Amino acid sequence: MEKVNSKNDRWKLMAIKGGIDENTTDDVFDDNYYKLLPADKPYKKNSLLLEIGTRTGEWLIAAAKKKYISVGASTNLENARRALNQLRKQKVNGYVVVSDVTNLPFQDNLFDLMWSANIFRPANLKELELFSGQLHRILAKSGKIKLPFLVKKPINNDQAASIDFLHVSNGKNYLDDFTLEEFENVFKKYFPNASSRVHSCFGVTAYKENFKRVSAARKPLVGSVLLIEFLSRFAPALKSISDSLFITAQKIAGPQNIRIAHFLRHHWLKQNLNVVYLLQCPISGGPVYLSKDAHFVISDKANVKYPVINEIPIMLEKAAIPIEQKIERETEIKEI
Repeated sequence: MEKVNSKNDRWKLMAIKGGIDENTTDDVFDDNYYKLLPADKPYKKNSLLLEIGTRTGEWLIAAAKKKYISVGASTNLENARRALNQLRKQKVNGYVVVSDVTNLPFQDNLFDLMWSANIFRPANLKELELFSGQLHRILAKSGKIKLPFLVKKPINNDQAASIDFLHVSNGKNYLDDFTLEEFENVFKKYFPNASSRVHSCFGVTAYKENFKRVSAARKPLVGSVLLIEFLSRFAPALKSISDSLFITAQKIAGPQNIRIAHFLRHHWLKQNLNVVYLLQCPISGGPVYLSKDAHFVISDKANVKYPVINEIPIMLEKAAIPIEQKIERETEIKEI
């Protein structure tokens, strides 16, 4: 067994021992989730969808039902494991990696749609601008983003607890005040066609499908939120009372990513590690490849390797293990 003596002992040990048990009793999939996914069917074959903040895999399955190839970026291993198990149970050929929200380890010009069921919480406009630039980088030409962002502080702790946040601020728990115009202008720097609509008010998400699913006692509240969302299309000032905004934008131009062809060539194998073709090193931004034993994703440029646990690449900067000796370039997935 490989000697473990680095500051990343925990990750290294998990990789060596094979990680956590794949068995799970979770069975959260609802066959109607695809109806809740606010996305039309893809405009081209083999379109890639990235779900940022994957938790249980239901949205990856929903995207697959709409003919996308689903990729999930989860913020922790437990959620990634749960999502991958759910994909396998439902016989869906999708992919999962573990990554930071603020440093997505994907190559440029990849995804045709980026979506999240979580609400992103930027600390300030600078953090929002950095995140917007990252989204633009990994989005393919003509690709779209459809993501919800918090634009005001929760009214109370109960409301805050009811919302699933993904921090775009390295986990900071505060939010600077800024106007809706300032918020939208950040996106328009990268996406001139960016637009926003009401995503939630009073702690209620403005999805029309929710009206059918909630109890009779909550229908008046949900109905009011849906009405506000509809009217805000003609009276933008109404967006000022929203808790969160749904940002929609499309990338105008960008070159084609040639590694997608290699990814698609092996897609039929239904192996999660095929996703390595789409990854880059989160430290150096350079190419990565899979080790011969499939236990690590290696970055020669940064001279580090990232553990693979239960076929899930752990592409976190804090999980990177320094390479102390030269590694032979015999790989199952070769660098281009």
